[in-house]
Amino acid sequence: MSLAETKIEKARVRMVYSQPFFSCFAHRLLFIEDNRTQTMATDGKAIYWNRAWVEERTIQELEFVIAHECAHCAWGHHIRRKGRVVSTWNEACDYAINVTLKKAGLTFPEGGLINLEWDKLSAEQIFPKLKAEQKDQEQDDQQGEQGDGQSNNDQQINNPSGDSGESDDDGSEDSGESGTDSSSSQGEDDSQGGGNSPSESSSNEGPAKPVPAKQWGEVWDATNDDGSQLSEAEKQDAERQLASQVFQAAQAEKKAGQGKGDWVNEILNSNRGADEPWYEYLKDALVDTVSSEQTYNRPDRRFLGRGQILPSYDKNPNGTLAIAVDVSYSLLEEELKVISGHVEDIIDTVQPEKIIVIYCHEIVCAVDEFDLGDDFKLRIPEKGGTEFNPVFNYIHDNCLDPTALIYFTDGYGYVGPTASSYLKFEEPDYPVFWATNHISPTFYGCEEFGEVIEVS
Repeated sequence: MSLAETKIEKARVRMVYSQPFFSCFAHRLLFIEDNRTQTMATDGKAIYWNRAWVEERTIQELEFVIAHECAHCAWGHHIRRKGRVVSTWNEACDYAINVTLKKAGLTFPEGGLINLEWDKLSAEQIFPKLKAEQKDQEQDDQQGEQGDGQSNNDQQINNPSGDSGESDDDGSEDSGESGTDSSSSQGEDDSQGGGNSPSESSSNEGPAKPVPAKQWGEVWDATNDDGSQLSEAEKQDAERQLASQVFQAAQAEKKAGQGKGDWVNEILNSNRGADEPWYEYLKDALVDTVSSEQTYNRPDRRFLGRGQILPSYDKNPNGTLAIAVDVSYSLLEEELKVISGHVEDIIDTVQPEKIIVIYCHEIVCAVDEFDLGDDFKLRIPEKGGTEFNPVFNYIHDNCLDPTALIYFTDGYGYVGPTASSYLKFEEPDYPVFWATNHISPTFYGCEEFGEVIEVS
């Protein structure tokens, strides 16, 4: 193993313990040497790296940049550019993720792109701000040139159209100036759709001079194996797979006792399409969460060549899906009927072997069990107040071991070991989806767990 490969492997091993979330992506993505990037880059399928640059970096610096590339994948930046100017899009994506990387405890390189005022803004929201800054800078430069005594004639020769070279927020042109190194390996925006993919004609030489930290790490457009642009249907499929991967990585982070602050939830929320109905999002997230089991019977072939034996995923059997219903006084029969229809559709898609429905107010008041293929229907056996702990205690005490739990609630309640003076609490070791139509549940005495999905 060469010096560069040894450094990359050491950085990835460190991430297993220090950054479980990003490590999940780092061990799923291929690592490919490719001098079309001067540092590192990703297209969602692999992390491409420049040997000369890697050899000059410390393990700590590589850990940051690998996590940086994994964050681009987690945010879906490789499938969200939509024709925007390549260089400015790369810069906007960096600003969108770097605050979170710092929150996650990674050592931020001196000179890297970060703006705390843009915390929690998406790359799409940051992009027009950068374009406005670029336009202001160009106007300042032009005024400076006039102050130096340049004639209007000279200016017309230099810029006969009077155009700054900027485009609108969706951008189809670019002057080539930015805070990232996109133009060095990718060229400018391509109206044929390949724009942000690495250029085939790029040099195979390493970096001729040091690359500043603000240019470390690129994001390239996702493509098919033949290099063609993804269709809209393929992008939607990639988004669905990504949602499941992000959720699984978040669970790994929280199970490892990491999950500091709200940054994991920020990633989960940034991934969710605003226009996607809750039941479609939940269905997509459950497809991989519920119906995939790891198996070493057929090791993942991508890693065999590296001497690593990692499990692949077996789609059968599909396990038990647990559904909890908060039967508080606010629950309406009409509302539950609509939810029941969507859950039935989810069951048809996920295909669990067994479905267990747990009805709970202050206590578990009823439990229904269904086998796959049974007529499914939710009901209101009785109503009361709200306690969340009894559902988790019931699952633990009855050794149910579900592959996932969906908890339908209005969110007005408490959960955790100190949420109640008289109820114990068994923290779940399975994926939890809080499907709430009002607020998120309040956690006491434990880290927040599960993914909150707004039901409307």
